[in-house]
Amino acid sequence: VSVNGDESCLMIRSQKNPDFCVDVSGHETDNGANIQLYTCNNGDSQCWIMGADGLLRSKLDIHKCIDVSGYDGTNIQLWNCHGDSNQVWTITEYGELQSKGSGKCMDVEGGSMSNSANIILWGCHGGLNQKWSLSTITSQTSYQYTNGGGSQTTYQYSNGDSYVSYKYIRIKKNLGYCVDVNPLTVNLVMRECHDGGSQWVLGEDGMLRSRFYTGKCVTVDGDGSVDGAVMYMADCVGGSNQRWSVTESGEFHLWQSSKCMIMWGDEIVGGAGVRLHECHGGNNRHWLFSSEEVTQVVDNSITTSSTSSTSVSVNGGESCLMIRSQKN
Repeated sequence: VSVNGDESCLMIRSQKNPDFCVDVSGHETDNGANIQLYTCNNGDSQCWIMGADGLLRSKLDIHKCIDVSGYDGTNIQLWNCHGDSNQVWTITEYGELQSKGSGKCMDVEGGSMSNSANIILWGCHGGLNQKWSLSTITSQTSYQYTNGGGSQTTYQYSNGDSYVSYKYIRIKKNLGYCVDVNPLTVNLVMRECHDGGSQWVLGEDGMLRSRFYTGKCVTVDGDGSVDGAVMYMADCVGGSNQRWSVTESGEFHLWQSSKCMIMWGDEIVGGAGVRLHECHGGNNRHWLFSSEEVTQVVDNSITTSSTSSTSVSVNGGESCLMIRSQKN
C-alpha cells in the first residue's frame, strides 16, 4: 500500500449496479463527512487505500478513514484515522465489507441505485446492496452500463473497440451454477448464478473480462501447459494465457493450447475451483455461454428472460461474423 501513489487506489463498486461507487459527499474532509453512493468517476473522492490494518483511507486526506458505530442504520462517515475496530473492515468471500467492531456490513440504504444514496451499517444479509467489488483505478479502460435488467451492457475500451452484452458462463452439468470470482483471492470459482459478479464478456481479442473487475481479464497461472493450473483475474496484457475461444460444444479453449476451462472436481458446490485441464469432453468442462437471465432452474432446465432480442440482417453489420482459428 502506498498512500501517495495511485497504484494502490481502489474504487469500491456496488455489485447491484457497478456504475455506482462509494464516494465522499461534496469532496469534504471534515470529521463526519457523509459516505454515499455516486456515479463512478475515478475522482479522488472515490479513491480508497486499504492497508493490511483493514483501514479504508481516503485519497482526499490520507489521515481520514471510513468510520461507523455499531448499530443498524448508523450512518457511515469519514473520521480521523485512529485504528479502532469501528474503522477496521474486511471483505468477505461474497464481497461484503464487514465492520470488525460490530460484524455488520456496509449497506446501501433501501437498495437505492442513485446519486447521493446513503450508505449505512446493517446486519449482513447477503443482498446485492451489501456486496462490493474492489478494483484499481485504471486509465486503460472505461465503460458504460445500461441497466436493462443487468445483462445488456457495453464496454468501451481505449482502442475504440466495443463489446456488447455480458453473459453468464453456466456449467451444463448444473445450469444453476456459474463461473464467478472469489473477491478475497480473485481466483475463479463456481457460485450459484446471480445478477452480479458472474457475468462476462468475451472480446474479439479473445480476452474474457468480468462485469466488475475493470481492466482485469481471466488469466491462467503460468504458460497454460500444466493441468490443474489456477485461473484468476489479472491486468489485461494480451498474453497467450489470457486468450480464449468458445467451441460449438461449449468448451472454453485456451488459444495456442490443447487445454480448456474446467470445474475442478466432480461435485458442484459453491466455491469449487475453476482450472485449466486437457480438453477431453467431460461434463465438467462444457459450458453454456448465455446472456439470458435465470428466473428459475428446475431439473437442470432454465426458464429465462432475455434482455436483448436477436435479429439477422444480411446488410447490417450487426450480423457480421468473423470466423477465427482456434489455434490462433
